[in-house]
Amino acid sequence: MTNQLQTNQQVKAPVKHKTLRELFNDPIIKTKVEQLIGKNSATFATSVMQIANSNTMLRTADPTSIFNAAWLQRLTCHFKTV
Repeated sequence: MTNQLQTNQQVKAPVKHKTLRELFNDPIIKTKVEQLIGKNSATFATSVMQIANSNTMLRTADPTSIFNAAWLQRLTCHFKTV
């Protein structure tokens, strides 16, 4: 019984993405971005990847960190224009 409770309560660890492309291709991330941005989600992903790939420091940065910074910037810009 205790084993069964432990098994049911285990939480999966987040997936560690090696690249920004892998992160944006993750079905969970893809769905969430589509829900929050809408029809421009592909443009958002492409823009973030282009910016990251054009900067030597960002190419070696953690993909999740890049995504979070881009997402925060997108939200900040969105609220300034509303």
